[in-house]
Amino acid sequence: LFLVLFFVGGLITWLVAPYGDALNYDGQSAMFYGDGRYDGLLFYFTYALIYFTVSRFGSFKSAYIKAFAVVLLIMSLIAVIQLSGHNFMNFYPVKSHKGWHHNFVSTLGNVDITGGFLCTAVPLVGVGYVVFRLNRVFSALFLISHTVAIYTMLSIGVDVTLVTLPALMVIFLPILMRNRRYAAKTLEIGVSILMGVWLSLLVDYRYVESKK
Repeated sequence: LFLVLFFVGGLITWLVAPYGDALNYDGQSAMFYGDGRYDGLLFYFTYALIYFTVSRFGSFKSAYIKAFAVVLLIMSLIAVIQLSGHNFMNFYPVKSHKGWHHNFVSTLGNVDITGGFLCTAVPLVGVGYVVFRLNRVFSALFLISHTVAIYTMLSIGVDVTLVTLPALMVIFLPILMRNRRYAAKTLEIGVSILMGVWLSLLVDYRYVESKK
């Protein structure tokens, strides 16, 4: 709903703004198609359509969230390796950088996109751990994935992740704690969050440029 309202607000701005006819480098409407790193209204409309479709027809199934937990763990571990100064799988140009660059981390490349994925996947895995009945193997997988992801969210220093983490705690923890059946596992997720925060405070990363 908020994304749709944001799109409508952007559309109104486009119609009344004096620079609404500005063009991007490709000669297209900058406000509609975007320009450089800035998304245009077309992309915001696409985002709104995707979120509406998922919220209307998507389903919160155990198999989907298990897949998210696996992917989240793999991506977060790769990010941790890169943050430690190793250009894992040579994702970045070897001649210019080693380890990681302040704009790129993990498999998605752009650090902001990685942060956006973490903001989406972390609550899915955290809430999935609480509401689904999992065996010991998957319980451990979910908790480890969630903890490492929290650590990664804070370590990459993307502003949206710093805002999202407390927002998730404020929104989800009280809701889940209302159900007595979920109380114990909700506390375990709370411990996972605190562990991720604590670990992130122990290490201060600085990206390293190659001298080649």
